Amino acid sequence: MWAPTYRKFRDTLTSMCRITSPHGCEPYVWPHLPSPPSGGAPGTRDAYEYGGTEIDKDGNYIVTIPGKGVDILWTSHCDTADSHPTIVNMKWNGDMLKTDGKTILGADDKVGCAIMAMMIRAGCPGTYAFFAGEEVGCVGSSAYATKTRLLQYDACISLDRKGYDSVITHQCGTRCCSDAWGTELAKLLSDASDGYIDMSVDSTGVFTDSREFIDLVPECTNLSVGYFMQHTPSEHTNVMFAYQLCCALIKIVSGDGIPAPQRDVTADDDDDTESYGSLTRWLAKRNRSIDKDMLSDEDWRNML
Repeated sequence: MWAPTYRKFRDTLTSMCRITSPHGCEPYVWPHLPSPPSGGAPGTRDAYEYGGTEIDKDGNYIVTIPGKGVDILWTSHCDTADSHPTIVNMKWNGDMLKTDGKTILGADDKVGCAIMAMMIRAGCPGTYAFFAGEEVGCVGSSAYATKTRLLQYDACISLDRKGYDSVITHQCGTRCCSDAWGTELAKLLSDASDGYIDMSVDSTGVFTDSREFIDLVPECTNLSVGYFMQHTPSEHTNVMFAYQLCCALIKIVSGDGIPAPQRDVTADDDDDTESYGSLTRWLAKRNRSIDKDMLSDEDWRNML
């Protein structure tokens, strides 16, 4: 099993973060992404020979690595939450990467992009969707969802959550994955990282690309990748945490794999608290003290 060195992971992430990439500028990230059928890590020739890369008409960069087992749609997004591309002056504090306070960092969601890039290099089977326009309303993922057949995938896992400890089970008050499946995934991550990663199921998710698939895919979640204060000049990310998560995911997917789904996508979930599609209404009702990094609606509009 191949896994990246910390230096390889760090350099990939910082290369992605050198310039912000608001919606429309996602191609700035593409040169840092692997492109089957060439460029795989040692020992991944077969996976790459039968894999492929596509950039669809909606600006999504899609990589497929065939393999047996649970069929996973992995997602991250290449756009950042600002209005024009800006050079980022990065600063380090130990393993914590931040900026000089004049720009956002773009760790939301270039951390997820870097993790997925290394999983592709490792030949981990799955479909890897680097979506466009998540920050302006999940533009790329909503378009991709219209092409996705019911039960085409067993699970959809976004790598786009702040903090260290969340396996998201609800987004905007709507259930997206079962507690049992989420708990099993958290245990696998802990075991694969020798206890370094300590996640648990979390029902306070907001909205990311995986939510577009909750009526099509049994288990849809969003995992913490170690960034904080997203969408602000105070944004920072723990690169060592992201690296450990990356290595744990490679170990899991290359081994026994992600757990089989348990949620019945065709049945109504009995603990939904809000109807699909109303992010504004849900945010208005939500107690923002749950998530101190949450921007107000006015703050969010000012960032666009």
